[in-house]
Amino acid sequence: MAGRGRWLALATATCVSPVDPDQGHYACTLDPDCGSGWECKAQFSGGSLCFKLGVCQATERCNGLDDTCDGRADEGFDLATDSANCGACGHACAAGTACADAGCVEAACADGLDNDLNGQTDCADLACDGQRCDADAGPRRCGLRLLDGGVPDGGTDAGVRGCYLP
Repeated sequence: MAGRGRWLALATATCVSPVDPDQGHYACTLDPDCGSGWECKAQFSGGSLCFKLGVCQATERCNGLDDTCDGRADEGFDLATDSANCGACGHACAAGTACADAGCVEAACADGLDNDLNGQTDCADLACDGQRCDADAGPRRCGLRLLDGGVPDGGTDAGVRGCYLP
């Protein structure tokens, strides 16, 4: 009878399993479910898992790892637009460029340089369309001007890329 009473008491208490880091992580609801020296971390996909205290960081870093132990790596980093992590963690765009669609593109459209090394400088580079092209931050913008669109031009309709008043 004493054995049966002990079993009932254990069945109604929170189940605490010893955690073996070599065997993966145990499911949990609260920190005590994990045991001493462990913590229960909510997972992005649902549920929670046990992790050794001190392993999980408060903030995520862009490094390909799940620093916050929530089941996701590098959340909060937009590799498509983050110039410090463009296309991949740690891949920074050079001066005069910015990250767009996970690639570094021309962004300094008035410096006369081919900053993104694609063979086109400033307004000749499609990445500069709509960007300011005056060194003094004036109103002119890069773009394609159709020369037979009412502007005296000598007869061409191919258009010219350049720095124009909008």
